Amino acid sequence: MHHTPAVALGTDKQNNAGLRRTWWYCCLAENINPKKATRLPLLFSLDKKLNISNGFTYALDCNGVKRNGAQSNSGTVYCGGDISSPSIDGGTDGFGDSSSSFGDGSAGGDAGGGGGGGCGGGCGGGGD
Repeated sequence: MHHTPAVALGTDKQNNAGLRRTWWYCCLAENINPKKATRLPLLFSLDKKLNISNGFTYALDCNGVKRNGAQSNSGTVYCGGDISSPSIDGGTDGFGDSSSSFGDGSAGGDAGGGGGGGCGGGCGGGGD
């Protein structure tokens, strides 16, 4: 199972916006606060769970990852916490949805529709 496109946060703001948007909607689908996630959304943990060689491995504790060298047995470890940070490219394009509020740490409303759903087809819109 290949990643298409294979994108990690970097200097390309357009790629970053897509990754941030994916993080946002995956968090919403799993009732995770995307700004202060306490766990990774499933899509961002699959490579590690399936032990994909040189896969995209994410961690929530970015300080620990950066302090320990950002490498794991299966490749580079990326920081989930960086997805909401403007420190990577100077902005947070693609991150956030003006119709959702996470000021109180909750997912706010019925993010998943009525169960089911998930991020199988591209995380584009929640439950209809």
